[in-house]
Amino acid sequence: MTLVPEDLATYFNLAGWQPGRSIALPKSITDQIPEAHPAGRILSEFSGITVGKCEAGEECATSDVAFQFIEAIDEAAVWSELLGTLLVGIATVHHNHGDLFVDSLGRYFSISSVHDATCFEGDSFADAMRRLLHGNRCRPMLRPDQQSVMMYGEEFTSNSAEVFDYSRSV
Repeated sequence: MTLVPEDLATYFNLAGWQPGRSIALPKSITDQIPEAHPAGRILSEFSGITVGKCEAGEECATSDVAFQFIEAIDEAAVWSELLGTLLVGIATVHHNHGDLFVDSLGRYFSISSVHDATCFEGDSFADAMRRLLHGNRCRPMLRPDQQSVMMYGEEFTSNSAEVFDYSRSV
């Protein structure tokens, strides 16, 4: 069974993906991913494929999603601890301006490579891909040491309804 929802299949097909695609991941990668973690399946099915492109979207710019294993970064370790789960990098997004992570529960998060911002992208692969490929805003997240974060030309604080309250989801 594929992770690609029917309404997004065209994006993936144009990128060269086909249902049933599965590649063997190098041991150097599989050694870093726990066996039951969703990242292994995602990387096996999509590694090497770039889906989508950056252009005007519904609420913000759409994104390209270049599937590849992302080496652990400090910010992902911080968020793994805050979320009580393991984040594994599965793609770069927005012309390599950020990385996309999946956690042990199958939730998706992006971490910016250009400014101090982390976002909740969705509860599932389908939700995250729809948000990124259609250009729908993600939900900013604040670490305990952050008072606010700038995204989309706006300042978001803990009082902002758009901010993802991860403390209620752990």
